[in-house]
Amino acid sequence: MKVYQINKGVNKPLEVKGIKAQYLIYLAIGVIVLLMIYVIGHLAGAPGFMLLPTVGVLGFVLFTWVSQASSKYGEHGLMKVMAYRRVPSAILSSSRKLFFRLTENVMNDDSGISVSSRRSDSSSITN
Repeated sequence: MKVYQINKGVNKPLEVKGIKAQYLIYLAIGVIVLLMIYVIGHLAGAPGFMLLPTVGVLGFVLFTWVSQASSKYGEHGLMKVMAYRRVPSAILSSSRKLFFRLTENVMNDDSGISVSSRRSDSSSITN
């Protein structure tokens, strides 16, 4: 008889030190950006005693923001919040012409397909 191992965490999101799923990607991109800021500053001739604390403070801010967002919104919550921000609060129209055009298009529909014709076509096919 064979013995199989059970993989209990197969469909769980990746989590490292409380930071879940896509927040790890945000943190990695932020660290790469901070590294680029340090390199560009170093190549530009900025003194190291200014660059290291600046990058350190920005790194601390990045890590705290990512960890707070991860704990506040969860695995998919931040994407839902960003999507909700794109939904308009209201649709404003200063004219009724749009609605009149919609009703005209519905009344003048030349497609020739209606619910009753579909039912009669399907019944004739089955007979």
